[in-house]
Amino acid sequence: MLAKLLHLPESLWNASLDNPIVYSELRIRMRIKRSRTLLAGSVLLTAGILFLSARVMESGLGNSIDFTDVRGTARFFFGLVISTQLFIATAIAPSAAASGIAGERERQTYDLLRTTTLRAGGIVWGKFLSALAFTLLLIVAQTPFLMLAYIMGGPSLWEMVMHLAVITTSAIAYSALALFVSSRSKRTAAATTGTYILIALGTYILPLVGIMLVSFTTLANASNTITIAGLHLNAEFLATAISYLAAAINAPASMFASQSIFAESNAIFWDSTTINSHTLYYPLPWLITTLFNLLLSGFFLWLAKRNVQRQDI
Repeated sequence: MLAKLLHLPESLWNASLDNPIVYSELRIRMRIKRSRTLLAGSVLLTAGILFLSARVMESGLGNSIDFTDVRGTARFFFGLVISTQLFIATAIAPSAAASGIAGERERQTYDLLRTTTLRAGGIVWGKFLSALAFTLLLIVAQTPFLMLAYIMGGPSLWEMVMHLAVITTSAIAYSALALFVSSRSKRTAAATTGTYILIALGTYILPLVGIMLVSFTTLANASNTITIAGLHLNAEFLATAISYLAAAINAPASMFASQSIFAESNAIFWDSTTINSHTLYYPLPWLITTLFNLLLSGFFLWLAKRNVQRQDI
């Protein structure tokens, strides 16, 4: 779908391999000292956090984790590693992609790039892949810690799949958003700042405000009911459903809710509830988040391509 959307060759894999921007950007990125330092630092930081947490809990300063319980310890480590990976997706992915096009304008090389044989879609796709590849490398570098928790009997394989799907697609969506903002900006700093503001608004602030407004509305109309497909739904149920969807576009909330549902009913993709003697099936939040992030990524890449096609701002 993305290949047709960006007018790339039919084979997306071949389009990625044939894109000179991917080769050039990755070579430059992996040769600079800052990238190697960031990669090594992220791994050492995670290892240090796990070690210090274990020492603190072992010394008796913390009582929430019993380190005689191997499975509980593994789940605790799993939570720390997942949090680190989510931080990488949220904080590093936008900054890696925000300089894609705005950086070319800042270095006054954008006009030279536009005179090459690459079309607008190829430029956007190359910048997107080069930024995303480095972010995914940082996330994959944390995988040995996840395997350690898995071997210790903490998370199940499906739990790891759910969390990694949310984290990976979040990194994809944030990179696409950053590239779109970069296509509208002349300076890298402005693109980075704008991306972080949009992420904070769209992922955290607006869903929270929406949940609060729905909660207040529910309290004021608790006795009202509506009928949908023969189901009599009260305001409280509708508020819960809307809050569920709002949480699904928030990566931490989606991961927490999916984890809770999986622990309670062992559901992976779908779960069910009973309303007025009717069984209602609904997808788990991680599935909604994954699909939403992929659709959002395609939309932002399409917008970025349109901006590149226009005259330079």
